[in-house]
Amino acid sequence: MIILPYSSRFDKDDLLKMMKRFRPNVKISIASPYTWMTEFGPMLIAVDGLEHVKCDDSMIDKLCHVCGKEAKTLPACSGCKMALYCSKECQKIDWNELNHEGICKHLKMYANLL
Repeated sequence: MIILPYSSRFDKDDLLKMMKRFRPNVKISIASPYTWMTEFGPMLIAVDGLEHVKCDDSMIDKLCHVCGKEAKTLPACSGCKMALYCSKECQKIDWNELNHEGICKHLKMYANLL
């Protein structure tokens, strides 16, 4: 599912703002979303503007990305620095079963934009 502002025109600043808001462990609430199926892609959720999207990032660095366990400090993936784990077991599950290996390099590029 993709969340986009209703406008079909984006500039680089708008995209960077969206990327900074929609990150792992951010709770997202959307007021009055529009939904529709596209002919060649996934279902889209659109909003009139980012002011209609509320993001709670208070837990962004306090939850394990695999099991959701809360901790005061969590070690990060040495590659992307974005995925946080409460244990080696969760890290192995993410790498082997949840495809972190496949997305780590993309998360690293994303992290560099922030």
